Amino acid sequence: MQKEINEEIAGYFLNDSRLFLERYNLLKSKQTEIGNRSKLMIDLVFSMECSLKSILFFEAVDHEKKTYKKVRTHDLTKLLALVNDKSKIQQAATIIAANIDHFYVGSRYTLEANIRFRGEAFDLDKSYYDTIANPAWLDSVYKGADNLFKYASSLGGNTFKTFKFEDIDVVALKDKNDRIRALSQV
Repeated sequence: MQKEINEEIAGYFLNDSRLFLERYNLLKSKQTEIGNRSKLMIDLVFSMECSLKSILFFEAVDHEKKTYKKVRTHDLTKLLALVNDKSKIQQAATIIAANIDHFYVGSRYTLEANIRFRGEAFDLDKSYYDTIANPAWLDSVYKGADNLFKYASSLGGNTFKTFKFEDIDVVALKDKNDRIRALSQV
């Protein structure tokens, strides 16, 4: 049952990662302001975070509460350090280490404030122009996030299973759902 619970939670994170990547693809051509591009970058950071958390749950052998406590962070570097086989996610790891380490989910507020108060016409930090304001940089981060997502997806195997209705163990299903729901209280 433990493996099933960890895989289900991993699937939730994986789905979120996919949705962040889809939103990036839908909005990237429409975002011309640096402020809006910073939101796209945050979506990519969220996608990487969710993919890393998914990988960690797929790898987990511990009780879901213990794993959940380990992954309760937005720090990509910390999450990356917990992954067992970093060679499989080398491109994403390189992007995290070289380009994103100074951007994190919470930086969306700082980025927005700097952009709003200074404006694009004023001198923002060079890191804005080399990163968020550069569509090629954003696309390279997207590629790393997408590769990380694809690797995490490959760990899940086939999550679609068929079964007979009479084979459902209602007690076990309820127990599994109660344990997953209990994570909100961790």
